[in-house]
Amino acid sequence: MRKLMLLDNATLDGHLARRSDPNAAALLPVVAEQFDWQADLLAAYDTLLIGRVSYIKAASFWPRHPSRLAARLNEMTKVVFSSTLDRLDWANSRLATAEPAEELARLRDEPGRNICVKGSPTLARALSRQHLIDEYVLIVHPIIAGGDGIPHFDDPADLPALTLLDVTELTSDAVALTYARA
Repeated sequence: MRKLMLLDNATLDGHLARRSDPNAAALLPVVAEQFDWQADLLAAYDTLLIGRVSYIKAASFWPRHPSRLAARLNEMTKVVFSSTLDRLDWANSRLATAEPAEELARLRDEPGRNICVKGSPTLARALSRQHLIDEYVLIVHPIIAGGDGIPHFDDPADLPALTLLDVTELTSDAVALTYARA
């Protein structure tokens, strides 16, 4: 069965970004140095689950970005969860035809490599709350978002019990923490 991994960046205080900086520009100089590491990690994945807001941002950024990570994301199948988008311009994108749990169950039954959700905190929380994420890879950066932060998880029900699998030191004093559902 294909596994589902959450891959995302996080601040030291557990946020995805700052509300005043929703594109995470403060993280980008740090994140750019880690694109190759993420590209290598995603070699075992061929499908990306993504929500509407993250899709709109990603579709305007990754197709023109010159990194290996961009190339990897551009070639992956993107399954977009949205009830309002009717046009998808990013290569290999399609709209989800069911709720996240049902769509994921269908994808897991299809042949292919593993599945990733990146960004998309609302979608990630919904999948996590239903214990559907098998592995969590959070790249923690030495940045504090404070009260302006957009949380990854804001309710204890959002996150099941986890077991630490790996700690990887990355550039710019960031660390990738890999957890599995316990």
